[in-house]
Amino acid sequence: MSNPYQSFSGDRGNQFGGAGGYGGYDYHDTAGYGYQQPGNYGYQQSSSYGERQPGAWAGNPPGGAPAQPIDAMDIVGQSFKGYLKQPVPGMLAMLVHFIITFALLLVPSTAVGGIFAVMEENGTDIEPLVPTVGIPLMVVMGLVAFAYLFWLMANLFNGSRKIADGEQVTFRDYFRFAQLSGCAGVYACFFTLVMLGSIAGGFPGLILFALLWPAPVIKADNPDKPLMDCFREALNLVMENLGQSLLFILVCSLIASLLVFIPIVGFLAAYPIWALGMVLFTRAMQRRPAARWE
Repeated sequence: MSNPYQSFSGDRGNQFGGAGGYGGYDYHDTAGYGYQQPGNYGYQQSSSYGERQPGAWAGNPPGGAPAQPIDAMDIVGQSFKGYLKQPVPGMLAMLVHFIITFALLLVPSTAVGGIFAVMEENGTDIEPLVPTVGIPLMVVMGLVAFAYLFWLMANLFNGSRKIADGEQVTFRDYFRFAQLSGCAGVYACFFTLVMLGSIAGGFPGLILFALLWPAPVIKADNPDKPLMDCFREALNLVMENLGQSLLFILVCSLIASLLVFIPIVGFLAAYPIWALGMVLFTRAMQRRPAARWE
């Protein structure tokens, strides 16, 4: 059985469904992200994709006919297929991001350490400088590293969004700036909540991660959506598809963690594949179209 994020155009190759899609259905965008399936499902959505008509729930969209169930393992496979169709931009972007992260973390600390070493050799007491220079520098470096992480994740979701749309992704799609501030902000809030939950006992952090992980993806797909609406929709989507959502996030995160240990190539590919999987699964929960690869 095909998946709900599969496309509606059967004659456009890998764009929205490969050679076959949903049997030649046409995709109509009549209002924002709204669309209509004129075939078996009768799913009409006249407003933004984040809103549901009364009586709609996962597996039973407004129109009467049941939606196709989400298959977490199929989406994991599609994440690999979609990324491997055009892996070079994502790998190059991750390489540059890694170099920048390395420079942000090590260059300042190495420079300050070198200065302290020279001062100590000259007989200067550097102990008073530790609380006044060393600790504030570590705090600043930590904040810069986290800010860069949030921006990096927003860029990964942006590039993955284009792949999910069936478009050709470029290196530049992984290096956007001001236009991704909203997505980076949502990811910062998500990360902070998970960290606070982890500090509070570990298990609350895992629960928050499992329930709210689609929020940054929702913001990347709809930049005008308010922050709280992103988290509200993320919670609703996960609760409606709890079993498959937990299976997906567990398997996808595990595979990405294992890929990191493959020298060079694995590290550069792991996070773009992980991000693409999150975009595809979020769209599947939203019953929105996405490209499919054979």
